[in-house]
Amino acid sequence: MVPACYDNQIQKVVDFGAKMKLNYDCLRAIAFELNMGIEFEDAIEDLNIKNVNLDDRMRLVIKMKDGTTFSKNIITNLFDEECEAYICNSNYEGCFVFKPDKLAFMNGKFIVDLKSASFYQDRKNEIRSIKMAYLIPSVSDIDRGFGLIA
Repeated sequence: MVPACYDNQIQKVVDFGAKMKLNYDCLRAIAFELNMGIEFEDAIEDLNIKNVNLDDRMRLVIKMKDGTTFSKNIITNLFDEECEAYICNSNYEGCFVFKPDKLAFMNGKFIVDLKSASFYQDRKNEIRSIKMAYLIPSVSDIDRGFGLIA
């Protein structure tokens, strides 16, 4: 049984495990650090876990309100402050920008928080017709979280 004071730390581990492949040794080291009373953010810095496997291959899917769907393979670092991808078709052309720390991992996808995302024709003209956007880890990365996340 995990003490209630660790509840917020456990969710941080789950979210982190969705963004990065963690093996048993990493999870065990994180658990040890948390049991010593060290905050999660400090633990991953101390263990130098955050600086491995940074670039992830993802499929970005953007669905617009008019029914247009974009699907593009991208390489991104989910620990960057901001990520962007260039999107182009006959109706839309621009740059999709999102904040990885605002992603929610559900059903094998990273759902983009549209309140913290933008789609620009250029850095001045924002397109506000996005219905939803999500990232799907590449097949080789689909084992994220080792089944710990439903």
